[in-house]
Amino acid sequence: ESHAELARLRAAAARATGDFAALVGLIEAAPMPMWFRGSDLTMQLVNQAYVDAVGAGSAAEVVDSQIELLEPDDARSPADIARNALQNQDKSERIVAATIHGARRTLRVSDLPLGQEGVAGYAIDIEEQQQVAREFRAFRDAQRVMLDQLSVGVAQFDPEERLIFANRPFRRLFALTDEAIAERTAFDRFLSDARERGRTPEVRDFPEWRRERAAWFGARGTQEEAWPLPGGTHLRVVAQPMPDGGLVLITEDCTESLAQSAVRDTLLRTRTATLDSLFEALVIFSPDGSVQLWNRSFAGTWGLTPELLDQHPSADELLSAIGRNLVRPDEVALIGAAVRAATLDRREKGGQVDLADGRSLRFAGIPLPDGNGLLTVLDITASQKAEQALRERAEALEEADAVKARFLANMSYEFRTPLTTIGGYAELLKSGVAEGPEQAGEYVDAILSAVARLTEQVENVLDLSQSEAGLLPISKERIDLLDFL
Repeated sequence: ESHAELARLRAAAARATGDFAALVGLIEAAPMPMWFRGSDLTMQLVNQAYVDAVGAGSAAEVVDSQIELLEPDDARSPADIARNALQNQDKSERIVAATIHGARRTLRVSDLPLGQEGVAGYAIDIEEQQQVAREFRAFRDAQRVMLDQLSVGVAQFDPEERLIFANRPFRRLFALTDEAIAERTAFDRFLSDARERGRTPEVRDFPEWRRERAAWFGARGTQEEAWPLPGGTHLRVVAQPMPDGGLVLITEDCTESLAQSAVRDTLLRTRTATLDSLFEALVIFSPDGSVQLWNRSFAGTWGLTPELLDQHPSADELLSAIGRNLVRPDEVALIGAAVRAATLDRREKGGQVDLADGRSLRFAGIPLPDGNGLLTVLDITASQKAEQALRERAEALEEADAVKARFLANMSYEFRTPLTTIGGYAELLKSGVAEGPEQAGEYVDAILSAVARLTEQVENVLDLSQSEAGLLPISKERIDLLDFL
């Protein structure tokens, strides 16, 4: 029985020896510096990583010379810190800086008391993590400085729904204080405080409305709302859930832009009404040649369909449609030249074309100050007809004046001849030239004949005067047309 117990103990000792060898091998192969201090807190064991870190030749050299990897921290040596851990029987962790291979590195050092036998320690190089953390902090600070320069408000809530950042525009919009940021105000409280300041919409059931907004943290996509606030302020609110469960809240004061949009819409409606009330037809081309704006009479003037203009066609498409309605389709090039002159050359150019339906149009291309070009069109058919009528009337009046002049010249002759006859025979009678009553009677007959002729001419003049005055009486009677011809 004693032999069996002895064999069991030997087997257990062998296993323990093997386990200890494996543990020593594991510690030796560990990439991080590891060490063990005895109960007197002197260095008893170090691994190869420790030896390499302190630049020693061997572990024996480190133990014999008690070479410390770590520097004193707040006037306490590494052994003093290990003594604290041993006395308190509590694990101690700290982050310190040390020089390894000639470079300063940041280490996370842990001291683990092993009963009263001593203290084991190890150091993990976290320099890369610290560098990433420093870069992240620098990036975050730069990002927050940049966000402060934006005109829109930006706030960030963490996964616990607490406010961790708000830029200046956001603080100004919601009247947030530095204390509210420092206290990491909860989202629900933020909405309640905003309501008290009149920075949320007026709703019937505020608690329900607040719960719906809190659901943004778990939303799958971006949420966007318009908040009309008391006093006429309008906010555009965008909630962006973050992958870590947080939330970014973006707010923009749209009051001024909405007012400007209303003014712009009013101006556009006024401009449209003004253009539609013009007698002329017109269209505005953008610098790229597309139709931008037109008035109501443009389509009818050119014989186009309103649907074509609603598509905002290019200048070439519009001119192609116009060319089909011209007497001479090739004259559409004149219109195209006017459009190019107004939009590209920035100068005025005009012309005139005739439509197949008999109308005549005068057009002109005019550059506008905003870079667009205006094509104005005027239907001059009626004015041309009126001008032609006036021209014909003038020619008729000229002809009438000529006839009247010829009539007056002829009448002066017709008047002078009987008067000469009357005057001549009267002088003969007066001078006693007539030889006897018979010759005197001939003179009197000649005088009477001239008087009758003169009377006829005077009546013709009177008829002419009455006809011009519209007072000439008209006598109607039936005649045989063939005999008349």
